[in-house]
Amino acid sequence: MKKIILVGFIAVIIISLVGCWDNGKKLDTSLLRSIGENSYIFPAYEVILREMPFKTQLPTYIPIKGAMASKTWETSSIITNDNLEEVLVELSLETILTEDVPEILLVVAANYKDESWDYVNLGREVELDSETIGNFYYLRDSEDNHVELRFNKDGVYYIIIYYSYVETKEEKEKELIKIANSLVDYDRWYDEKYIEPGLEPPTIND
Repeated sequence: MKKIILVGFIAVIIISLVGCWDNGKKLDTSLLRSIGENSYIFPAYEVILREMPFKTQLPTYIPIKGAMASKTWETSSIITNDNLEEVLVELSLETILTEDVPEILLVVAANYKDESWDYVNLGREVELDSETIGNFYYLRDSEDNHVELRFNKDGVYYIIIYYSYVETKEEKEKELIKIANSLVDYDRWYDEKYIEPGLEPPTIND
């Protein structure tokens, strides 16, 4: 089926949600304001998560070390098919370590496998927990030494991508596994507990 890419530019609705995910099987686009073909201004990320046709989890372990330039998750993009039942959302957190060096954490969640999963065997399997096997991929020749971790959890396909210029490949792999193992259901206290400016990353068991 045809996929529609919705590109967001700024979060414009900030609200407190008492509930979490309670949507049906389709993406509710009523809160997305169109500014051109397939281009939208997205509401706050918690609104997007509430309107997704599946429950998306977020990490409680966030290895961002600098002062956060972005103080909350931002919705980078949404990809969906014509009937709004197959949906992919990309969320990002970013900080600036130095003037020219960003550190970025991306979480991609979807209720389907996109074409990029056809190449998942280019990486290698890693054990996340007793029930989950992930696939770790490291592109050594990329400018930023791109690393990512892919896995399926409760029927949701996750890709975690970590851009960092200060970690070795082995350290990045360890960080990605810790991020994946820290996923929890989003609630309205999430920002305050885990990404409030000045908080150190929570400590979890290796």
